[in-house]
Amino acid sequence: MALDSYRDTTRACSAYAFRSTQEGGYEASVDALGREGFSRALFEWVNSVVPIDEISGFVLGEKSEPSTIVSCGVDGEAFRRASLYRERYFRLDPFRKAYRLIGDGRAVRLKSLSSAIADPSYRHECFERPRLREKLSFLRRTTSGEHFIFSIYRASGRQTLSMEDEQRLSAVSDFIMPLLGKHAALVFPAAGTSKAREIEVAVKSLEGGLTEREQQVLARTLIGETAESIGRALGIRATTVLTYRRRAYARFGVSSANQLIPRLLQ
Repeated sequence: MALDSYRDTTRACSAYAFRSTQEGGYEASVDALGREGFSRALFEWVNSVVPIDEISGFVLGEKSEPSTIVSCGVDGEAFRRASLYRERYFRLDPFRKAYRLIGDGRAVRLKSLSSAIADPSYRHECFERPRLREKLSFLRRTTSGEHFIFSIYRASGRQTLSMEDEQRLSAVSDFIMPLLGKHAALVFPAAGTSKAREIEVAVKSLEGGLTEREQQVLARTLIGETAESIGRALGIRATTVLTYRRRAYARFGVSSANQLIPRLLQ
């Protein structure tokens, strides 16, 4: 009886600690909504529940390419990998078929190891090179037809996720998925978003070698947004917007957005 009582107490303490971690991580993530620190807050929250090495999150419309919502990891290269995934490897993801099969309002959990990635380039860039082995994704489809994808990665040096780990991450994902939607609404506000994304496609077609963030900044500059409004939309500082803008101009050899318009009209 004493042993059973000890086990019950241990379980209760563990459950309390887990709830406390959830609450603290949730509050920090809510405080960071719409800001540059949201990805880091989300990563630290998940990492406090189960040790992980990287996260990424995307929103996918019915007829649009995925847009990066969050990316963060231990090696500082998570955003680069998220951009590569978005631009090159999304169509090669074994999970992609599942995205279209989810019913409105439903959420599913999918798990894979790097060995399941058939394409060698995708496997090398997003798994072997950063030494990531395991991917656990949570997918949710909204009634408006958008798909939110949140993925957690673990490195090769770690043990694979246990059933208890997955259960804990699933519990946390119930809170994370709505936050992704809220953050996306703040980062990609409805007004002007479709126009900005159209311009992003046009800018990308110029083949200037821009990064995803530079494309986003330049597209919004071209439709007349200020550095402050771009910063609010993308969750970054206005000074960071100016840095991305200067880099984009330098890549095209121009000094203003107006000088790019003739190229876009060709």
